[in-house]
Amino acid sequence: MSESPESPPAKQSPSDEPKTLDERMKRQWDRVYRLCIESGMDHDAATTRTVDLLSEVQDNLAPGYAEDLLADVAAHVSDTRVYLTDFAERLREHWGEALDLYMAIVEVVEGVIRASIARSVDNGTSDDPLFDLLSQLNGQALRVAREVHVLLSHGYPMGALALSRTLYEIAVRTVVLAEYGRESEHEDLAERYLLHGRIANLKDASVYQRDAELLGYTPFDEPVIQRLQDERDALVERYGTDYKQPYGWAVGLPGITSGRRFDELEALARVSHRRGHYQLTSHLIHADAKALGLNSVTRGGASAVLTNATNAALSDPASHALYALNLTFVNFLKVSQPVSLADSFTAQAIEVLVERAEAAFEAAEMRVVDAEERLQTQLAAEGKRMTPFGLVDLGAVDEAP
Repeated sequence: MSESPESPPAKQSPSDEPKTLDERMKRQWDRVYRLCIESGMDHDAATTRTVDLLSEVQDNLAPGYAEDLLADVAAHVSDTRVYLTDFAERLREHWGEALDLYMAIVEVVEGVIRASIARSVDNGTSDDPLFDLLSQLNGQALRVAREVHVLLSHGYPMGALALSRTLYEIAVRTVVLAEYGRESEHEDLAERYLLHGRIANLKDASVYQRDAELLGYTPFDEPVIQRLQDERDALVERYGTDYKQPYGWAVGLPGITSGRRFDELEALARVSHRRGHYQLTSHLIHADAKALGLNSVTRGGASAVLTNATNAALSDPASHALYALNLTFVNFLKVSQPVSLADSFTAQAIEVLVERAEAAFEAAEMRVVDAEERLQTQLAAEGKRMTPFGLVDLGAVDEAP
């Protein structure tokens, strides 16, 4: 006797119950598809109807499922927070001295800059456009340096390395501006730099305008776009067509041809020897294929993608960041008015501190390497090894089919 529609469905055994979301969705698909076929639809129509119905169901259930997901991982998130806090404390066992030296340098640099700005105000020289611009660039550098420190302190050297590129780009610009901004033939260099932001304004607004409706944003009124266009056109007429390029503000300086190439700025700042560091950090910024290799960690003979914090490889990003911060600071002092002998002496002292911090980071790196070797040696004596995936019993691996 066939089961009537009003009859309750046959009770399934626990083993028949779908255990995963995929299994539940597959069962729903089969059920809806079967009902469509039984109603007289052919395969294509039944498939289309099933997709439409399940998509509608999925849209309706997604908010509730999102809450379920949050509930499922709430305990894990709490445990992870505790783990990362404990990890940051353990990281300081090797890196604490170096990290504290790093932050001390940042604080000293900021103190000298603040004092220099205060003196310029007292002496009536605070309206110097070049001094004001380099003050702003140094402020930006200090913030990024602190961001690098936060990442290093919590075990994220890849993010710190990526941010060190930002510091380096600030430093290169600062050197060029400090070197040439006082020369009579380039006395408007600071103004040219600041006005160049209007070139970016138009480019950014044009892209925003193109995609605004698709993204649900309110497009700019046409007069806004026209005003930005007029500002850009006036600057191009004033400084030439090459002013539209990424480094167009520097066109006319020695060796700067079209304003398209950052390496020309590096050469002008006499830091071309740092190009390798810049290229390395650029891979992380652009997330290209090389970045995958940089984001791979090898431990105990096994490799894995680094997805969380690590207590290794903090030395290079710290060194790159400190180099760039110091370069930015030193060139700020070159345009400070009035000149302070105390600042010059402090700058030399900061050079000493930077060298000491770099040595401290290198020593900490070696301590981490030595600790890892001791751990793996101890585990090997027990027939085990530590990998990115956890502790591995070598005997069990050898016995595996």
